Amino acid sequence: MGVKSNRDDWVYNFSLDELRQTLKCAIRFYNSESKRIRENALGEDDLDRDKKKIKWTSDLSRQALMGTVHSFQTDAVRISLYRPFTKQWSYFDASWKRSLPPRTVATRHHC
Repeated sequence: MGVKSNRDDWVYNFSLDELRQTLKCAIRFYNSESKRIRENALGEDDLDRDKKKIKWTSDLSRQALMGTVHSFQTDAVRISLYRPFTKQWSYFDASWKRSLPPRTVATRHHC
């Protein structure tokens, strides 16, 4: 099964501590932006798009506008294989990463 994040720099890291710190900062920023947008009756175009703070996707923007609050989930951190032979720490939370349907891979049994 594959995974699509649209924010690999945020959800993958060789260092567990750096991954945690990066995501905690991004989640804190997301929550503050969500609150600012709602309290001031602003729209999606008013989100702070500073790429050093967060990588917005349409799903995450929509959640911010709806007032969804996020928190760092310790149990969402796992070792994964990244592209395809490098072990890295990864954050598997549905709001920050999406699973893709399994792909059919031809094997010798398909011949």
